[in-house]
Order: sequence, then C-alpha cells, then structure tokens
Amino acid sequence: MSRIDDLIRELCPEGVARIELRSLCRIETGKRDANEGKSKGEYHFFTTARATSRIDSYRWDCEALLVAGNANLGNVKYFNGKFDAYQRTYVLTEFSPTIRAKYLYYALADSLDAYLEANKNSAAMTYIVLRTLQNFRLPVPPMHVQEEIVGILDTFTELEAELEAELEARTIQYEETRNRLMAFDVQEGHPLAELIHELCPQGVKFLTLGDVASVERGRTITKAQTTLGEIPVLAGGRTPAYWHTAHNRSGEHVVVAGSGAYAGYVSFW
Repeated sequence: MSRIDDLIRELCPEGVARIELRSLCRIETGKRDANEGKSKGEYHFFTTARATSRIDSYRWDCEALLVAGNANLGNVKYFNGKFDAYQRTYVLTEFSPTIRAKYLYYALADSLDAYLEANKNSAAMTYIVLRTLQNFRLPVPPMHVQEEIVGILDTFTELEAELEAELEARTIQYEETRNRLMAFDVQEGHPLAELIHELCPQGVKFLTLGDVASVERGRTITKAQTTLGEIPVLAGGRTPAYWHTAHNRSGEHVVVAGSGAYAGYVSFW
C-alpha cells in the first residue's frame, strides 16, 4: 500500500475529497418486473437477487453499476455490455470524467452497506430511496490513484475467482471419492476391493444408525442463555451458533441438522 500512500501524499496534500454520488454518475432504475426474466435469454437481466438472470431484450449497452434497491439491499455489481434491469434495481451510468466506474464499484462495495444501514427506509419492507443513494458521499482521489487501486483489487478478485474454482473442483473430487468408498460396491478399480474381499468375503454388513450409535436430540438454548466461552453451541448451521462456557456433552459426536436451511447437514465434533 506504500505506493498508494505516496501518491496520496503527493497528489492530495490536503486529503482526498468526498463527493456526493449524484455528482459522479447518472442514477436511475430499471422498468422491468422481476418475472420478465428468461432462463435462456440472450442478455443479462439484473434484479435485486445476487445471481444475474437473463432476458430477451436490452435497454442499456454501456459500462454500468447495478445496486439492489431492496432484498439484498445495497449489493453492487459491475457490468459492461448489453443488459436490462428490474424496477427496484438502481442503474448507475454516464460516469463523470473524474471517476473510473470500476473504482466507484470498489468504493461502493466497501462502504455503501454501512451508509444504507444508517439511512434505510422501512415500510412493509426495507428499501433504498433515490435521494438516499444520491446523497452518499465517497472519497474520490485523482485518477492515477484510482487506477492504482483498481489494478490491485482486480488482481485480488482474479485470485479469489481462481481459488473458488479450485475449491469447487476439490469439493467435487472429495464427494465423488467419498461416495465411491462408502458404496462398498467392490467393482474393478475400487481402492478397497482387495481389503474388502479379504475381510468381508460375504459382503459388507449394513446396520441401522441406532445399532452403531446413541441417537438423541439436543436441547433448546438461546444466545441470551449463553456466556461467551470456548464450548460450541450447535444449532443446525455449518458453524456453531454461539460459544458457551458450559457443556452437557463431551467426547466425539456426529451432529445432524434436523431442520432449517441446512437440514441433513452432518458435522463432526
């Protein structure tokens, strides 16, 4: 970061100016209903969902930022090309010569959430009003500094995408290997075929879960009933819901989520 620090000291001796968003770009909304999306449409269709949909026609053909006006409030996407947008999605275009669109994307991604949390309107649902978005003030350094920041963050974004792709590939590999091992179908090439033939000549015996383990349910415990400590309180998610000072079980356990978004998820503790 020393390179950017040096540039700011050189180019902004009195500090970086903070400018309202209304002065940096055009802000409007889409006009489409969310259900107008097509699964195999030719163009991108931005709604307030995190995933991008498709549509058969487009309204814009330019560099743009898309800000979710409700649902995933303040979620920001960058796009350059032909697209259309849902009526609750804010579309930022026609950027001032003083700012790079990609820099503005990173600036909004960094601090828009906190600003909206303090300035959101609530009715039947939480949403952003145009004036609130227009009034958002963000730092706008000289163009050379913006380009340095964009270059660094683009590099990290590319690395993150590569890591996510690698993790996805490894996850698939793990699941395929696990499923093959646990099937005990000792066809040719099975890594345990020789061992299973030797120790289980009649085939691997299948037992019920109750035959091999004690199965019981946990008890209800809320965050208000816990005192911060080092004992995990498991509530059906992928990670502990809370950390407590006391426990009612010890030793090794296999935990299965019984309901909720992760119903059936298995973890080992």
